[in-house]
Amino acid sequence: MFDIFELRSESASADADERKFCREWEAVYAALRDGPVAVAEVELNLFLDRYPQDGVARYHRSIYDEAAKMSGYRKKSKATLLGPGRG
Repeated sequence: MFDIFELRSESASADADERKFCREWEAVYAALRDGPVAVAEVELNLFLDRYPQDGVARYHRSIYDEAAKMSGYRKKSKATLLGPGRG
């Protein structure tokens, strides 16, 4: 597995809002990558409350929504829930 990064702007030209957005996404991504499923979901939902049109966050939300359809998914590990190389 490898990380994929979204290039948004040069650091020197990014305004305060852009830097805040990136810091907030880094916290979400860390929770998605390393945190318990419940924490990752909370972080993702909070981010989407602030940035509802963010496509990357909506994609990750769709993964959790799809997993919610699985029977007993809350009892499974994140790796099992999200699939190989994603959790």
